[in-house]
Amino acid sequence: MPVTLLYGRERAQVARLVLSLLRTVRNAYTPKLTLEQASEFLFLMMHLFIGHVQGKPLSASKLARVTEMPRTTVLRRLTALIELGYLERIGNRYYLTAKSNVPNQRRVLLGHINNIQHAAKELSKMDIPPLTRQKLMGPPAGMQQRRGASMIDLNDVEEDSFFAIQTADLRDLWVQLANE
Repeated sequence: MPVTLLYGRERAQVARLVLSLLRTVRNAYTPKLTLEQASEFLFLMMHLFIGHVQGKPLSASKLARVTEMPRTTVLRRLTALIELGYLERIGNRYYLTAKSNVPNQRRVLLGHINNIQHAAKELSKMDIPPLTRQKLMGPPAGMQQRRGASMIDLNDVEEDSFFAIQTADLRDLWVQLANE
């Protein structure tokens, strides 16, 4: 008999959100690739994008650490992204190129916002027991934080952000799951 998955509906909704976000990005940047093929590149590009926007571009070694991938694999994928025109290397750091600004960037961003809002709306309809708010001080019980990985403190989400109300439900779910 199949096992009952704890919070199965909620977890399925989050999984649908992640997949829809990945598909939206894949369709905008690499529509000729399968989702699996594109996911390999998108995973690296998300880290590179954040570093670029924050003014802290990543080296191959740092990217390998934060993605927990072998450096040789990271270097191969970085080379492919340079050949595709999405990255350039300056010194030992990697920067996104103008090709990363797809012509329909606003539509892509609005698609992400719509996906997030839809998922938050669906999750808010689910019967999740009341939670208490508390700051996450580390990985949930039974989990070890990996070197180079960072724990997201959901209490640091700004309350005036466009998704603050929906985020509160997700934050409470995360806190409850982290304390189980």
